[in-house]
Parts: sequence; structure tokens; C-alpha cells
Amino acid sequence: MLCSRCIQIQPHPHFSQDQKKHFTFERKFLDESFGQMIPILKDEMNQIQILMDNMHQFLNKERNFNVSEIQQMIDKNCHILQKSSLDDKIKSIFKDQDSFKQAFQINQEQLHVPHKQELEEEKQQVIDQNQEEIKVQEHIGQNPLSLLSQQINKIESRDQLEIDTLQKIGEQDQQKYIQFRGLVDNVLSGNAKENVLYDKLFKVGTKNKLVYKGTRDGFRPAFFHIACDNKGPTITLILSDKGEVFGGYSSLSWESSNQWVKDPHAFIFSLTKNTLHEQYQHFEQGVLHHSLCFMRFGYGNDIFIKDNCNINCNSYCLLGGTFTPPQGSNYGDQLARDYLAGCENFRVIEIEVYTIAPTNSS
Repeated sequence: MLCSRCIQIQPHPHFSQDQKKHFTFERKFLDESFGQMIPILKDEMNQIQILMDNMHQFLNKERNFNVSEIQQMIDKNCHILQKSSLDDKIKSIFKDQDSFKQAFQINQEQLHVPHKQELEEEKQQVIDQNQEEIKVQEHIGQNPLSLLSQQINKIESRDQLEIDTLQKIGEQDQQKYIQFRGLVDNVLSGNAKENVLYDKLFKVGTKNKLVYKGTRDGFRPAFFHIACDNKGPTITLILSDKGEVFGGYSSLSWESSNQWVKDPHAFIFSLTKNTLHEQYQHFEQGVLHHSLCFMRFGYGNDIFIKDNCNINCNSYCLLGGTFTPPQGSNYGDQLARDYLAGCENFRVIEIEVYTIAPTNSS
């Protein structure tokens, strides 16, 4: 690059030898460009100064800030940092994540994976719901940004977990998983009043916590028991390769004691068909606690999930052993064999186990 003015008063030493490596331009183009940039930069500097003043006022407790003002400060700060040299380090951290997102962009759109707008709306709901708690924290001298940051991070972590899951299960099972995700989230939110589980678990209000996820933790019984043993009541949700969503509830903690336990409150269910199946016989064999298998509900294996269930079809269901069979069928019928998972033997795409506790518990 060579200025047409400089070529006359201060030419490059090698310009006369090889002019093909240079091109000339007029100074007026730079004058015009820089002239347009100056007011933009001045405006940016003004915005940065306003942000700094607001932060100083917040830190020095010179005035009260509402939730929207705090959110605007956070957003503006992130916007400015993205333009700085710090952004290079941030981008390098998320390089692999961004590459994956681009690779799966089309699939995510087709499968209705939560979009950025939906994620932002959920973040805003968190902010609105915690407005009063933020005011309390301000009053006692705690940083309200900490609460917002923690809860927003939870939303973003969950979003990343779903991206990781889609990557692991493969394209052929993604649509089934998206349907699974919708059913499970709807039930666990306590909003699905039409679902058979609502009256059983959520009518009085309960809280749940994901303690085991097969695609994240591994489909081995040892990993399941490490995560789930001695954790109190749990609900297990299973997605079969036929796209069926089903599972079971146990009021007793999982253990590795290698014995049957009587659990009068245990039941199994189909989320896909919205049916509940309670115990009607063989009550002494409600749930099997065994170190070499994931879970086993009922005599005759109403639900039996085995080792490496994501890569084989050794797991199976035969409804009606301890828990009531489908309406109009009996234990051993083809309908009872196929009802929960779509067929008697099946491969597992996903298993999730949640602890279930009263809302007011710690």
C-alpha cells in the first residue's frame, strides 16, 4: 500500500524495483473514513464514561438501581468487552463450542432447540422473579448481581448441557430426545396439570434436582449408584429407541444392597401415553436394589434397565408383574410387553434421575 503523495516525497526503497507489490490510493479516502469514525468513537467513549459513573455510584451506594438498570449495565459491559483485546481470550475458550453450534445449526432449527430469544426471555423471568430478593440483599449490604449471575449461569449451563446431549446421541435420535425434553420439562415444572403425575407429585408443590443423566454421566450401573444411592425419593425418566418416555417413582433411596425392597409408594408411568400404574400384587418385590443393574421395578421385571443400555437391547419391560398392566390386557400379553418402551426389548437413548423433595425442604 503506497500513498500517492508519499510516492513523490518519500518513496519505498524497493518500489522502483517491483511496483507490482504496491498499489496507490488517495489521502482523501482516509480523511473521509477517519472523519466519519471520530464521532462514533466519541459516542462510544461517552457511553463508557456513563457506564463507569453508574458503576461507581452502585459500588459507593450513592443511589438505588432498579433491576432493568442493573441488567443494562451488565449488557453494556459485555458489549464493550467484546470489542476489546480481552475478547480474544474469551473467544478462544469457546472456540470448540462455537464450532459445534455452527455444525448443528440446521438440526437445532429443525428440532426446535430453544432459541436465543427464548433463553433471553427465561433470563428476564429470573430477573423479574428475584426483584424483591435483590432489594433485600441491597438493604443488608450484599451484592444483588451475585444472585442474578448465579441463576442466569444455571440457565446457560442447562442450555449447554442440552447442546452436549444432542451431540452425543446422534442425529437419528435427536427428534426423539427433543420430544422427551419437552415432556419431562413440562412435568417437572409442575405446570402439566393434565398429566397423571401432577396429583401424585406436584399438586402441593415440590422441588426436583437432576442427580444422574446417562448421556452426561455414563450408562453404567456403578455411575448410577454413585449418583443416586442414599439420596431419598427419586423419579426416573427413560427414553427408549422407539421414542417412548416412561419411568418410575421410588419413595426409598436407591442402594447397592442386592435385595428386593417393599416400597408401598412406588409406581411406574408412561409420559407418552399419560398413564399411571400402581402396585396391585407381589408387594414385597416393589423395587430391586442391586449394584449390577440400574433399576428394576416389580416382580417379573415391569421395568428392568441393564448395563450399557445405550448400546444394546438387553433392557426390557413386561408390565403387570407388580404394577397394573395396561387397561384391557393381562401380564404376559403382547400389549403388556410393548406398552412402556414400544417393544419388550429396547435400547435406551436417555435416562434422567431427579430427587424429589417438598418445596420447603433444604
